[in-house]
Amino acid sequence: MKRCRAIGVHLAVYATCVLTSLAVQASIPSRVFPSPVGYTHVRDPIIKVFIRDFDAQVVPSSVRLFLGGMELTPLVITDRSDGVEAEYRVRDLLPTGSTHIATVTYSDDIAPPLTWTNTWTFQAGSLTRDTLFIEAEDFNYSDDGVTGGLHANFGNPNCSLIGKDAVRFIDYFESDDSNLQPAYRGPTGVETLLENTDNMRGERSLSCDYVVRSFDAGDWCNYTREFPVYDQAFYVYLRAKSFAGSRVRLDRVEGATATNQAITSVGAFEIVHPLGANPNTYQFYQLRLNDHSARLTGVCGSTTLRLTMVDGALDVNYLALVPASGPHERSQVGSVYPPPGSDYARAPLIKIALYDWEAEVIPSSIKLFFDCMDVTAGATITDLPSGATIAYQTPTGSPLGARHEVHVQWDDTRHCGLPPNDHSWAYFEGPYNPAMTLFIEAEDFDTAGGHYFPSNPATTNGFNRKGLYQGASALHDIDYHFQPQAGAPVVYRTGLNPEVGMREAADAGVGERPGFETAVDYRIGWNTVGNWYNYTRFWSGQPWHHVYLRASHGMTNNYNHGSLSLADTNGAIQSLGTFDGIPSGNWDVFKFIPLRNSFGNLAAVHLTGERTLRYTAASIGGITPDINYLMFVPFPPVVASPPFVGVRRCDIDGSLQLTFSGVLQSADAITGPWETVNGAFSPLVIRGTGAAQKFWRVAPPE
Repeated sequence: MKRCRAIGVHLAVYATCVLTSLAVQASIPSRVFPSPVGYTHVRDPIIKVFIRDFDAQVVPSSVRLFLGGMELTPLVITDRSDGVEAEYRVRDLLPTGSTHIATVTYSDDIAPPLTWTNTWTFQAGSLTRDTLFIEAEDFNYSDDGVTGGLHANFGNPNCSLIGKDAVRFIDYFESDDSNLQPAYRGPTGVETLLENTDNMRGERSLSCDYVVRSFDAGDWCNYTREFPVYDQAFYVYLRAKSFAGSRVRLDRVEGATATNQAITSVGAFEIVHPLGANPNTYQFYQLRLNDHSARLTGVCGSTTLRLTMVDGALDVNYLALVPASGPHERSQVGSVYPPPGSDYARAPLIKIALYDWEAEVIPSSIKLFFDCMDVTAGATITDLPSGATIAYQTPTGSPLGARHEVHVQWDDTRHCGLPPNDHSWAYFEGPYNPAMTLFIEAEDFDTAGGHYFPSNPATTNGFNRKGLYQGASALHDIDYHFQPQAGAPVVYRTGLNPEVGMREAADAGVGERPGFETAVDYRIGWNTVGNWYNYTRFWSGQPWHHVYLRASHGMTNNYNHGSLSLADTNGAIQSLGTFDGIPSGNWDVFKFIPLRNSFGNLAAVHLTGERTLRYTAASIGGITPDINYLMFVPFPPVVASPPFVGVRRCDIDGSLQLTFSGVLQSADAITGPWETVNGAFSPLVIRGTGAAQKFWRVAPPE
């Protein structure tokens, strides 16, 4: 509380007020930070208070700090001989310009114990505690007036370049090279003035500070600094004052030790005075692009920045570089196909999209490795405004389940000599390839007693054409059999008797499905055991196929079931196999279920000419799955090849790649014992084995 007392001195009487927590013997807060005068330059300030002992002493454990209504913990408490200091470092960034109330509570060692409170207000600034500062007066210098490009660095003592010369047209340029104010860099033509009122750098006060005066249109100064050798991004602020509107450009300079310097504009600082603002005070002005958006600036290694006065005139104190998200400066992988760990793509077109960030992708630097071999020569690289893409068609013939490794490398601009960017992932060979596979959509069952539209020689419709059965009729127990279910939605094939339950599939689990750019993809649901659907198509080309059902189910405690048969024109039904697989566990998540024969192996289905297939629903615990489509994967007749094994050194990491036919075996000695390498598919990448030597051979399949 405030206690006021009158003091008589000679004949005059003065009234004074002293901030105390009790009577004059109590301890009082004598210093607080950020300053209660109202402003701090940083957004993550150290909140600190020092409570001075008087007759009473502060109890250290009683001190508590609050920001707004939130208590700040943990505190760093320092018990000093003359009082107690409490400190908290704000971890989250406060909004620039926001106002905050800080509060300290504490107790003295008097009886009875009382708790005292002191509150102050401050405003958050634009900087952070890890901001880097470039002093305007510390532009590049020369020791002999001839050789320029020497420079100060972060961490140098204040005013370390006092009295240093510089080379005009290399380190700086002033249209009038006479120095009317040589307070700091007398041998140069750059006027400077001692500054005593704007010497805070974040939360640090400089003991020596100068400003560059009379920075006029056309004048410039170079500032070379050593940044860490990794990409780092900054928001840049200019600390300056001007009596009129001004514009200052920030450039990046190459060749800063010679006169033929190349410059690249980074952005500009627009100095404007809001109505009522004091033009005689220093303000922060953020670097912006032409559209006035904030400019994120990437620097790394030895970097030279240039301040150029475009128009107006102003006094410049310093540049403040506020770190942003450093690791995201380099260009990045935007997307890859097939996705990492996926197991559905068959001989896919590998696609990688690289996105520009602060640094831009260099398309000519992109390299692609497939199963550790450089395949860049066979890939297609496309330069885009937002980055680049690379695509590579993988070879056919890999068996289901074969693991493939993909690795991409690329450089980007301003990468500071860092190693190339790289990204690796692996996928497993699966059955799905929309360009090489035939599809029968579940909703496209026969119409009007065995008629069909896709692949029909009487039409021009391709086998995989979508959406042809919109509103098409069908005869019950001839084209389909469906036991009506209450509440089943009716779309696409409306008007059937009975109606078939359908809704949109929303099945994006395998990426693009050509043909559905305009047509809608539907699923059949609300099935019961024994429901069936006939699908007539004309088959040409490769006759042998493996078949997969694309289905979903909400349960996981049993197997998906269904069967596929050939329906003859005389009504005879010939079983081709059953679909048995672990269900997806979610009605909106679909998975592939292979057709298997009675021995549990993939069924080989021979299809030529016009044939009618019938899918028959089975159940899991009385509930049948939703079905999206049948997929037919052609495969050539298997021709046995003699066993062989080949070895090559990888192009990427010094590993080995084995190509083989037969059963791969390995041993640590040529005499054995030999062991089968279980689950090995050709090609196989061999990395460190842990053995001093390793041997491989192949044996004929049993």
